[in-house]
Amino acid sequence: MSLIDLSVKIGELELKTPIVLASGTCGYGIELKGITDFGAVGAITIKGVSLTPKEGNPPPRIFETPCGVLNRIGLENPGIEKVLELMPEMRKPGVPLIANLHAETVEDFKKLAALCMDFDAIELNLSCPNVKEGGIAWGKDPSLAGRVTGEVRKVTKKTLIVKLTPNTDRLEDVALACEEAGADALSLVNTYQGMEIDLDTWEAWRGGLSGPAIRPLALFAVRRVYEKVKIPLIGMGGIKDEYDAIKFFLAGASAIGLGSIMLRDPEAPKHVLSGIIKYLKERNLHGIRDIKGRLRWKD
Repeated sequence: MSLIDLSVKIGELELKTPIVLASGTCGYGIELKGITDFGAVGAITIKGVSLTPKEGNPPPRIFETPCGVLNRIGLENPGIEKVLELMPEMRKPGVPLIANLHAETVEDFKKLAALCMDFDAIELNLSCPNVKEGGIAWGKDPSLAGRVTGEVRKVTKKTLIVKLTPNTDRLEDVALACEEAGADALSLVNTYQGMEIDLDTWEAWRGGLSGPAIRPLALFAVRRVYEKVKIPLIGMGGIKDEYDAIKFFLAGASAIGLGSIMLRDPEAPKHVLSGIIKYLKERNLHGIRDIKGRLRWKD
């Protein structure tokens, strides 16, 4: 029986498995203590953090859809100082920690990054569609995305990941701009813009759609970017099992992110990892490197 090596290197960040807990649905990892098998997890990306506290959006914040979730949380967080106080607890799972950063100016991104020396990597959130300022605008414009990435690169030697929005017709250009500016990796995709309507009041809310409904779209986005850049990709968007994960590897991802599925099944990392191992063993493959990007177009 062949030995399976599932370790992955993202910049200087070494993951024992290719499974990353995506930002947002897992809080600070602390909430999953005693529920999630962290032995199956390569890294935890904490809930997005800003320089100062944010209250987020008023309720309702979550809408269930037939095949996913529409959220409008609004980046609620206690601010970086309070988050850093949680570091001893966040470290207990023994898994690398990635800080997901949100800011409304380049200077604030730089200040945040400089404060994250105790994290193993930094993820710049240029893609959150839930706020009117600072979120989606960065990730839609290649020059802005490149500028933010380059400026943050100047203040940190940590592995720098940029999270991309799919809500742009310039996805590949944004990805290239971030790579050229010094990003070590890209994570994609964040949520797709959507809306919900109350039939009694006719009130409507904008939000970000995640879950299985977006998986084919996310796969295509990952492949498009994989064909343009040389840095590693963390693929995410609707992954619910090992079969979805493997499709992202075939599309070009070096690692995958679990998001919405964690709301329904906090044991998903263990199930997904065991399924990946089974798939590789059945085909006498030795690791993700044997399947990464190996899809064959038939049209």
